Amino acid sequence: QNSAGESGGGIAANESTIIITNSAIANNVAGVDGGGIANYYGVLTITSSTLMGNTASSQSPEGDGGGIQTSAGIVHLTNSTLSGNSALEEGGGIDNDFGTVTLTNSTLTNNTAAEGGGVSNEFASSGSSVFTSALILQRSLISGNVASTGAEVFNETGSTVTANHFNLFGHKDL
Repeated sequence: QNSAGESGGGIAANESTIIITNSAIANNVAGVDGGGIANYYGVLTITSSTLMGNTASSQSPEGDGGGIQTSAGIVHLTNSTLSGNSALEEGGGIDNDFGTVTLTNSTLTNNTAAEGGGVSNEFASSGSSVFTSALILQRSLISGNVASTGAEVFNETGSTVTANHFNLFGHKDL
């Protein structure tokens, strides 16, 4: 149980490779993004672990990624659970800003946010530059999350969601 005034209540990583196995990251608070983990431009691999009860608490301009916030990073989540995480803005479970998130045999449930209770998958453009996000789901469960828009997954136009191998979703809003 930790607290950060900015990002990464539990773990803050910038241009790093992080491997987490058989662990619990719980009850952390970030004043801005990434209540459990903030991953910037790095590779985050989580296996057989749980992220629960983490909070991204800022209302302006951020407050994204209650469990995980990744920006231009890569996240691999395998045999893991994100539950009971919250973000005041985007991505109660995971906020994916212009990266690639792969969920394999994993569960996202009971997470809350204004947009994307389970996952928020972002898109942006600036001049000729386009920034997209990719969410890849394999045998995973995303159900019971809460948001005003996109309870399970909020996918901005231009970003992609690929669902392979028998995934289950709790709402029709993917």
